Amino acid sequence: MKLANPNYRSAHFGKWHIDAEPAQLGYEVSDGKTGNKEGGYVEDQKEQWRGYEKDDPKHIGAITERAVDFIKGSLRKKQPFFVQVSHYALHSNLEYSGRSFRYFEEKEPGDLHSNVAYASMLLDMDTAIGTLFETYIELGLNNNTYFIITSDNGGMPVLPQKLNQGRPYEKGMNYPLLRGKWDLMEGGIRVPFMIVGPSISANSQSSEPVISYDLLPTFADLTGATEHLSHDTDGLSLRSLLTTPNDQLDRPQHGLVFHFPHYNAVGLNEPHSAIRVDSLKLVRFHTSARSLLFDLATDPYERVDIAGNNPECAQGLERLLHDYLKKVNAETPKESSSWVQPGKNGTVRTKFLSRYPANNGVTKILKCERFTLQKTVGAPLSEKVHSPTLGATL
Repeated sequence: MKLANPNYRSAHFGKWHIDAEPAQLGYEVSDGKTGNKEGGYVEDQKEQWRGYEKDDPKHIGAITERAVDFIKGSLRKKQPFFVQVSHYALHSNLEYSGRSFRYFEEKEPGDLHSNVAYASMLLDMDTAIGTLFETYIELGLNNNTYFIITSDNGGMPVLPQKLNQGRPYEKGMNYPLLRGKWDLMEGGIRVPFMIVGPSISANSQSSEPVISYDLLPTFADLTGATEHLSHDTDGLSLRSLLTTPNDQLDRPQHGLVFHFPHYNAVGLNEPHSAIRVDSLKLVRFHTSARSLLFDLATDPYERVDIAGNNPECAQGLERLLHDYLKKVNAETPKESSSWVQPGKNGTVRTKFLSRYPANNGVTKILKCERFTLQKTVGAPLSEKVHSPTLGATL
């Protein structure tokens, strides 16, 4: 954006979590090279989930105040601006205001969880986002500025954190979506995305799948900076969807790819990858050498594996996934630090697959011509696996 218009001011407040100073990446104003610890994280299992009251839990108030000051300062200087607010909430430790805690303490426990501390922290963050949005409206920014809310990954699958090792459970925090953070099931990668701004109709909605790395080309498109994007930039501009929600994006042949080449006992405990093309999603478990196939148009909760009845479709998506991961020289499980422990040199098999018996009696047949024309490049997927964490839940 600054290449297109050098008057742009940029700021980042809250959790940075990148191994470089914000100033190196173009931010004039920031909280510095922050991580979870600056947000109150203590690596102690008991302390993490106990919860406690603070005057400004997770620095929510201070972060919001700095963002508002930056916006007002940019307007006084008559400069366009970009500001990103990355809250430490909802990450542990659980911190909350007394007002929010008292509000939930008087309510009946919910169906999915009864953690008053977590609910209170969420309310504190939600209230702060509301404050920021009120400022946006009061300053008349909705005429020339976009206000976007999204998340980096799905929420915790259960509270407190458990060494689940992939075992199936009936309900989690993201129910009816399956599982959550650290996993590539929908509970881990399907997140809220809301945007308000010029030419966007109130209460409009698009069902087109989008991903967070679409934001960079979108911002470039909106600000006239497209020519400055690298030729290999991931993602597509969402500009057309803002005014025409039913529009369809022209994704590359591989669609959306997610990759988690690690063992994680809190999650599925096996390296796995996912690919989504149109409404079809395939999840490949590399140690177990098994793929699950879902049609998210009719089964967004991933209850029924239809790979057995659609082998050509599953194999076509496997080839697309393999070819893409090979193309980008993605990290393999063997290259991951988790390969030895707890992976035990790749001997662990996830307990998650017991949710999907091989012979499930499903007879849904799909037309898969789009995928069956692909040719395999290199070794079969089960022999070599890889990829950067594109959209992954780290």
